[in-house]
Amino acid sequence: IEDVAVRIPLTAGWNMIGNPFPFAVNWFDAQVQVGAETISLNEAISRDLIKNALWTYSNGEYRLAFQLMPWEGYWVKATQDLTVLIPNVAARSAQIDPYRIRRATEDGWTLQLVASAGNFRDASNYLGVATQAREEYDPGHDVLEAPPTGMADWVQLTFPHRSGWGHNSGDYAVDIRSRVAKERVWEFEVSTSLADRDVTLTWPRRSTAQGLHRH
Repeated sequence: IEDVAVRIPLTAGWNMIGNPFPFAVNWFDAQVQVGAETISLNEAISRDLIKNALWTYSNGEYRLAFQLMPWEGYWVKATQDLTVLIPNVAARSAQIDPYRIRRATEDGWTLQLVASAGNFRDASNYLGVATQAREEYDPGHDVLEAPPTGMADWVQLTFPHRSGWGHNSGDYAVDIRSRVAKERVWEFEVSTSLADRDVTLTWPRRSTAQGLHRH
């Protein structure tokens, strides 16, 4: 039957998945089945059943993805065994990275950080604030760093939250805070496997982050 969704079972932890169709599918059009209950992907994320990230690797770097493309692989992390239902519906247009296009508004702002070393880079890193975000771990805004690549060489930027977030403690690629606090400090770490090689840090579109200062 043409309109039947494809079921992809996930186990607790990192899972590699692919697109079962020969056309692009919007990731957030997927649904999640837990037991006898079927819910939207957004609800599953808000309930911390599945993490708020879909990662793909190409050209020496991990990238956040928001569409499943044909013939590409993706990492996604589940917190328990569940099933993802991929709809048999083609994406009508390219799904743009919401962190990259967010501008300074009443709702908040984001700033992208890019680390580069040699031919390698890590560009899917964002800090910022949002009205609905929380200071502690927020499943709808904070994005866990991708799993290790297993490649010989790499460069990586992370926001470390290795304590204080309970079972969600770890390294993060996206760290969004509440707008309520007047002053915030983000700590990040940059590492690379390349010996004797400088790492360059850039922040495109800094004008979107009003009132931000380096220390």
